[in-house]
Amino acid sequence: MEGTVDIKAIRDQIPITQSITYMNTGWTCPVFTPVAEAIRSQIQFEMEQGAATLAGIARSEEALARLRQALASFFNAGVEELMPTQNTTAGLNMVAGGLAWREGDGLVTCSLEHPSVLGMAHGLRNRFGVNLRIVQLNSLDDTETILAKFDEAIIPGTRLVAISHVQYSCGLRMPVEEIISLAHQRGAQVVLDGAQAAGQMAVDLTTMGVDYYSMPGQKWLLGPGGTGVLYVRQNLIADLQPVAGSYRSVASWEADGTVTFKDQALEKLLAGTASTALQCGLEAGVGILAGLGMAAVEQRHLALSNRMKDRLAAMPGVQLTCPVDPARSSGLVTIAVGGIEPSDFVERLYREDDIAIRAVLHPDGVRLCTAFFNTEDEIDEAADAVKRVLDTMQ
Repeated sequence: MEGTVDIKAIRDQIPITQSITYMNTGWTCPVFTPVAEAIRSQIQFEMEQGAATLAGIARSEEALARLRQALASFFNAGVEELMPTQNTTAGLNMVAGGLAWREGDGLVTCSLEHPSVLGMAHGLRNRFGVNLRIVQLNSLDDTETILAKFDEAIIPGTRLVAISHVQYSCGLRMPVEEIISLAHQRGAQVVLDGAQAAGQMAVDLTTMGVDYYSMPGQKWLLGPGGTGVLYVRQNLIADLQPVAGSYRSVASWEADGTVTFKDQALEKLLAGTASTALQCGLEAGVGILAGLGMAAVEQRHLALSNRMKDRLAAMPGVQLTCPVDPARSSGLVTIAVGGIEPSDFVERLYREDDIAIRAVLHPDGVRLCTAFFNTEDEIDEAADAVKRVLDTMQ
């Protein structure tokens, strides 16, 4: 039902919601029945008719084509600009490793980044002598402050800006359009980690103007683990070189051992065989979101997030470490837990209240994800449980 979210109908498709208050979609989403059925159907076919028979090969090719078309429609991009991968990190490293780095080239990232981005950035510095500049951000910085810091950091010679669309540790929605514009004005390209944005909010890759965008399937896109998506703007595909040469990167080969590489196909970046069953699961997950409409999904994410923040902010001793301004917010709500070990807090909430959340670092604390399938009662009950556990542990 386009434009609305029928919560009961949705929750009927998520078995875990019958026993657990699931607030950890930012790590991995709960398994939706249509996703499980899509995976099971493909596995059943492979059991009965084989994956490498003529019928099996044709079915896999059709499944991949359907997924790429679904992704292109969902993200407003060309089919040839999107390729399924194993996860966000794989896509980020396809970009980072595929560029022709020269010693002294600049790379800009920020201090709030997920270790996948920071690890990639430091690896490039160690391997190629890249000039790494890390913008020091606070989770509560306003947009003007963030842009001023990036304006200072993106200096001549900067080759790549690598940041998250939404920061995993605090839910900060970065002003990516402005940062992309600033980078392009100075001759730099931009790769975005979309782990906490894709599927949580509407993402229009063409309008955004980003050069590269890597995202996971198993978080807000509602797909299974082991899936991801990489976007590369059409005119940049030929410039990226495969990090790992494989049969996927070869267009043809001769009897004497010479090969011709693919230039214009993103498939050249892949290292080997992918699971058709998992790709079918991702297609099903994206289909759920497309059917609901991302405007309605995003609106509900933010409404539940605001409700959670309002409840927590009103409690003495609870400190929000996430933005409260809706323009900078997301469905990730984070709080500091004082001198309590965050992992101990997470365990208490799970053992005593059947609430699944996670610990985060920098800023240290815990994170509650308010997904569209959560209910208002779950938000209120989780807020009360957080306060009770804080009171008993401090």
